[in-house]
Amino acid sequence: MGKKHSKLVGDIKLYLESLPYSKVTIITPGPYGSERSTADIVSCIKGQYVAVEVKIENDGPSKGQNRFIRDVIKAKGIGIIAYSLKDVKYRLEYLGLS
Repeated sequence: MGKKHSKLVGDIKLYLESLPYSKVTIITPGPYGSERSTADIVSCIKGQYVAVEVKIENDGPSKGQNRFIRDVIKAKGIGIIAYSLKDVKYRLEYLGLS
């Protein structure tokens, strides 16, 4: 993770934590961290599972990351691929969660 990615993950985490009825967890990648391709942020907002895969500029999600987000959506959760804090805010406002 680069500095820009880490900052954006942190900014999104702070925003999600500011919402009422929220629990937010940052997923740590690596051999002792999470399952491969898990979203960067998993959370529960007002009882709704929300997974956020954070990307910077032209860095698109991997096949595994796309699959994870699709699986979350299939399970009736919210899966977001975010290139900015605004992406997350817009999606949650649209869904009535912010």
